[in-house]
Amino acid sequence: MNIIISGASSFLALSLINRILKESEDEIYCLVRNNSNNLSKLPKSDRIHLITADLGEYQKVIPSLKKADIFYHFAWANTTPEGRKNFDLQNQNLEYSKEALECASLLGCKLFIFFGSQAEYGKVEKNEEVTCNPISYYGQVKLRFGEYCKEYTKTHNIKVIHTRIFSVYGPNDHPKTLVNYCISSMNQNEVLQFGPCTQLWNFLYIDDFSSIIYKLSNKLLNESFNYEIINIASDDTRVLKDYIYNIKDVLKSSSTLVFGEVNPNPEGVVDLNPSINKLKSIIGEYQFTKFEDGIINTKEYLCK
Repeated sequence: MNIIISGASSFLALSLINRILKESEDEIYCLVRNNSNNLSKLPKSDRIHLITADLGEYQKVIPSLKKADIFYHFAWANTTPEGRKNFDLQNQNLEYSKEALECASLLGCKLFIFFGSQAEYGKVEKNEEVTCNPISYYGQVKLRFGEYCKEYTKTHNIKVIHTRIFSVYGPNDHPKTLVNYCISSMNQNEVLQFGPCTQLWNFLYIDDFSSIIYKLSNKLLNESFNYEIINIASDDTRVLKDYIYNIKDVLKSSSTLVFGEVNPNPEGVVDLNPSINKLKSIIGEYQFTKFEDGIINTKEYLCK
């Protein structure tokens, strides 16, 4: 098959690319921005074809490919805390994503997979059937694109999987994420400061993420449906503070942990207690990586 991946140099996309190379003989067409800092992280393979295209330039891929089977849409700009609060910047992503979907349709893709976010839910139950109430513009626009996809599939011969991603961690993630902050600081036995961390949380290891997405793609590629929303998360939901103490225990750190000193992100303090019943009904039972093992793997990567 011919696979297209936008935002191909991102943390999540790189893991999926490696998974596809390992599990299949598919050709992978990687769409990356001209100024991407992560181009060197793309694996070396004759099956990887690099196409440089800024957001909003997805039509560039058509002359290079002409026909494809699956389009994985990771690309989304301005995901920093400040960017998530900027309506104009987030609304640009909506227009870019519409073009990506149109490109997939013109190339004859059977399946378009959009990587949404738990931020689409807001402070409501985290199952796919609820009415969402997102807080940030980031979550609002992700939700709007999902709704656009649903209507698009009614008049075009393409299926859409709208995934809602919860907290993915692991090797190669951004150094300022919570897990990487904890590992780097606890390794030095430093004092760490956090918000209250009393909300429920859910962490998914990066290798599990790519394995699940690959399984979903293969399970649903030839199924009959138009549009599906699916939570992508682990089966380990607990209070965030417990996760942090767990990291400290795994690292055998003597760091002092101070809670209640850091302001929340643009989504505010939100429980991440996702339902993964729908996910399990599609891919079956799945053996998730233990959080402790994921932390050890991430530490080893950071210490290289």
